[in-house]
Amino acid sequence: VAGARPWPQDTIHRRILAAAKPVGSSAAVRGPKSAGSREITFDQLVDGAFNVACALGERQPDSYVGVLVPRDVEHIVCIFGVMLSGAAFLPMSSTIPEDRMRYIMEDSGCDTIITTDGYKDLIDWFTGSKFIYSELPEQRRDGRLETMSLRAGVSNVAYAIYTSGTTGKPKGVEVEHGGVVNMLHFHQTQSLVKEDIARSVVVASFIFDSSIREIFLPLTYGCCLCIADNTLNITEGTCVGGTPSGLAVSILPPTVQAALIGGERLTAACVKNLANVKTIINVYGPTETTVECTTHYTDRSKPEEIPLIGMPVSNAHAYGVHRENRQLVPHGEQCELFIGGPGVARGYRNRPDLNEAKFIKNPFGEGRVFVTGDLVKWSIGGNIEFLGRTDSQVKIRGYRIELEEIERVCSEVPGVENACVVVAPDLRKQEQIVVYVTFKNAPIEERDIKDIAAEKMPPYMVPALVMGLDKFELTTSGKIDKKKLPPPVWAQPVMTSAVVEAATPMEKALASLVESVFELSVSVDSDFFIDLGLTSLDCAALVAEARTIGIVIEGTADILANPSVQKLSKHLSKAGDVGEIELRKRRFDAASAATTTMNISERAELAASPMSIGKQYAVYTVGFILQILLCYFPPVAAAVL
Repeated sequence: VAGARPWPQDTIHRRILAAAKPVGSSAAVRGPKSAGSREITFDQLVDGAFNVACALGERQPDSYVGVLVPRDVEHIVCIFGVMLSGAAFLPMSSTIPEDRMRYIMEDSGCDTIITTDGYKDLIDWFTGSKFIYSELPEQRRDGRLETMSLRAGVSNVAYAIYTSGTTGKPKGVEVEHGGVVNMLHFHQTQSLVKEDIARSVVVASFIFDSSIREIFLPLTYGCCLCIADNTLNITEGTCVGGTPSGLAVSILPPTVQAALIGGERLTAACVKNLANVKTIINVYGPTETTVECTTHYTDRSKPEEIPLIGMPVSNAHAYGVHRENRQLVPHGEQCELFIGGPGVARGYRNRPDLNEAKFIKNPFGEGRVFVTGDLVKWSIGGNIEFLGRTDSQVKIRGYRIELEEIERVCSEVPGVENACVVVAPDLRKQEQIVVYVTFKNAPIEERDIKDIAAEKMPPYMVPALVMGLDKFELTTSGKIDKKKLPPPVWAQPVMTSAVVEAATPMEKALASLVESVFELSVSVDSDFFIDLGLTSLDCAALVAEARTIGIVIEGTADILANPSVQKLSKHLSKAGDVGEIELRKRRFDAASAATTTMNISERAELAASPMSIGKQYAVYTVGFILQILLCYFPPVAAAVL
């Protein structure tokens, strides 16, 4: 149980207004690089939100307004304005399939949505009120602002996040203002210092709950929020969030002082990649407990403690409970985790049956607890260690997924009799979703099943592989016996035409890089995603590895836009002379062991003795220059060393 500490009994939007007053002319939000890095001040943020709230009119607390706005400063203005109107915001994305979006709007009772000219055609089916952001009339801020800010209270809903559900439909988690403010106050007073938060980066998609902390942590502290592109290449900021798999391959600037990592088990590879980051915090928490409810400060000198999820945040309660008799268990024994405190969400929208099972009266104290379904044990120093799940919920690359939802969607495909979904490693040892199906009559093409699934589920839930079976083996209780499923048969990437050999030094370097990093045979015209099966994380790894041989790819967006060795080579060749790329690569290969050892040891020493930003820039610059000298001018580097 965490210690009880006073925390502001206030709403998110009032915390932003209070923080904005003394820093009105300071930068509040900086847009993504891909959209021009536009920046607005706190005064402009408040003015914009005031306009949105005026346009919406006074809204009933606990009602919803959808926000379907691109990933830029306008999205932040809109969610702030929705809260000022008294309503809760419902974040939407252009990546959500229409069927799923229709269900979310209907289930939430949302009758109003804010969107843009570019997105309005995505909701031409919506019959409720639509507001186009660019067409909202400008209002002069006046005394109405104070009245607006009081429309919703601490116990009213701030937002709803729709997560994967076992019924085949997503379930809406309704989160109140008070829980968010308590979590933010913990980070601002006990977890981080203001210098860490000065320019915080939001990396997460706005439809996922980790974005809530990333957005509001700086804004409620009078600090600047930097919106990263939908890539893993972060170019600025002092505080970042992300998943271990993402941050393990991200290229971070030396300005980053703190990293809050969650969504998956923290790995040594991730910690190693963050050697220059002063503070690494492993965070844990289901959406139902307001982003995170436990934290653990990572000590690089104790690798055995890296996976620990730590202790509860202020005012939260964590209980280790026996799964059958629901009594507290001693430390060291496996148990199910119950979470209590102000961060416990109101519940699932329109799901009284599920609420009764998952949000229960606290058997050990006051209030309610959330039954997480996570298996844990209390270990080193009273810290909690995550062990697994009691059900079929999984997390893949940070995405929370109910396998039963995928099973139901695939079972509803015309011609499919039954479906069973598992998670299994592919040829490159990456966890992937695999669905096994039986057919009513004739077999159905794998592509057809995937296409239908993509119409009903977001991309991260679409199976990577479909395996057709004659029948399922059953257990004695009549359920599918997953232990008797045949292993997935992953097809090696097959060239659809004759192999096209590299024709230029740049093509040869890139082809060699792809083959060595991913252990794949490459034709220079092979599509990275369709033919080779690469993912966004693979793109980030490619960006990082390319820089080690002197090839600068600006970000994963470059790869997405040029998804083959041939196309990427042409794009990169426009930037300068590549005549000596092969020679540089050979030189780098010869020096790589030395540079790797040097960089890792220097980073570890830097982490042990934190330096000022200026000194970190100096170390970063010197290291970079030495690496370039080793790669391009070995004799000079040898003389320097």
